[in-house]
Amino acid sequence: ADSLKKRLSAVTREKRDYEERFLKLTNELEKKTKQLIDTQNKKMELESSVGELENTAQQQLRGLASQSEMAIEAAQDKLTNAYRQIQNYQQFIKSLGHDLIKKTSRTRSEARESLNKRERDVNREANSSLQKAQSLAKNILNLSQSDIDDIMSADGDPERMAMDDMSDDKRRDKRWLKKCEKLVVSKDDFVIPLVELFVQKMEERVDLLSQMYS
Repeated sequence: ADSLKKRLSAVTREKRDYEERFLKLTNELEKKTKQLIDTQNKKMELESSVGELENTAQQQLRGLASQSEMAIEAAQDKLTNAYRQIQNYQQFIKSLGHDLIKKTSRTRSEARESLNKRERDVNREANSSLQKAQSLAKNILNLSQSDIDDIMSADGDPERMAMDDMSDDKRRDKRWLKKCEKLVVSKDDFVIPLVELFVQKMEERVDLLSQMYS
């Protein structure tokens, strides 16, 4: 009977020990499970936060990219418009220069024609006196008509001199146009030099008009 009691007492102690261990393990398992759940919840919260940050960053990047594209397009449009305006301005200056040259050349021709008309009028009035002088010179100096013609043409051919003057004028006009075109495309400040060139050509035309009507 004593032996049975001892064995029962030992079994009872072992059972109590196992129960205590089981309870302890159960408590530890519950703590670990709670910690695991908390960790998983935090992980999910972090993943959600990271996802929101990524979405926000992507939206901001897309917005910046869109703004950059719009800014680039706007800058390109402004540059294209500015380049077109520069081309139009250069074309305007060239056309204005050609028109001024054309009018000046026409005024030169009119001035020459006016001068020639005056000379013809004077020559007609002096023709009879000239013929008398030539006849007197032939008689006194015993000269032929060909000798008289050589003497009268010693100063040169008037028509040839007029043609030479016209060629010189055309060369000067071409040089003037080249100066204008060079100034317009120059990177330096060309406003004052360009104005001076145009004033120079306009003053030339005014002088020609003055000669015509003086």
